[in-house]
Amino acid sequence: MKRKISCILILSALIISLTGCALSEKKVEENKADTTTAETTVAETTETTETTEITEMTEATVVFEKGVVEGNTYENKMIGIGCTLNEEWFFYTEEEMSEKAEERKDIVASASNNTVDLTSGDLHKDMMAEHIEGAFIGSINILAEKPGSFVYTVYDEKQILEASQTQVEELLVNMYKNAGFEKVVVSSEVSTINIDGEEFCSLSTTTNLNDSIDFYQFQIIKKFGDGCLATITISSSDKDIIKEVIDSFYIVK
Repeated sequence: MKRKISCILILSALIISLTGCALSEKKVEENKADTTTAETTVAETTETTETTEITEMTEATVVFEKGVVEGNTYENKMIGIGCTLNEEWFFYTEEEMSEKAEERKDIVASASNNTVDLTSGDLHKDMMAEHIEGAFIGSINILAEKPGSFVYTVYDEKQILEASQTQVEELLVNMYKNAGFEKVVVSSEVSTINIDGEEFCSLSTTTNLNDSIDFYQFQIIKKFGDGCLATITISSSDKDIIKEVIDSFYIVK
């Protein structure tokens, strides 16, 4: 059971990525509707097609700079974030993160209608760390992605989190019920948090299981680079662990 819960805590970082996909698909459908009703010339259609192809090629060739882990300190200069954890935490290697992503594809598929490939190069798994001691479980997961120019330019961080809020709650309910819990109640709130003098948008989630156990999740998103988005997810069965981890983060310049 503890292993299943650990998987759920780490997988929850993907929800923002799922929302990004949904927002992009929504825009595609809107564009299709506009195209159907609008009068366009052959030249205009050709120009639009060429522009789309160039944009897709540019977005597909983005190269993420891998974060560096030394001892219990993680830093990623491209994202501009770092943290130093206590010795109770251990970091996964890049190979282990890929193996975990492969293992968890079925869990995501069973809990969501979205078919996100966790092993895709478009979804860069930058850091994963866990802390398991007695009854307490904790995880940190940092993902980087290129969500598309529409999502990046039209939606700010707060709007992306607000758009994902319902999805977060539904996915967590499905995951915990699939893990064997009969009663799952999820509540969430979008707010802001200050890290090292900079303000970030965050999504705080509390999940109550069978009226007896609470699990907490804290997500921060950060735009960086040329149209890229980082999702930092901190999850734990202990609220104090969440606070300690948040306090451990700092800005990397």
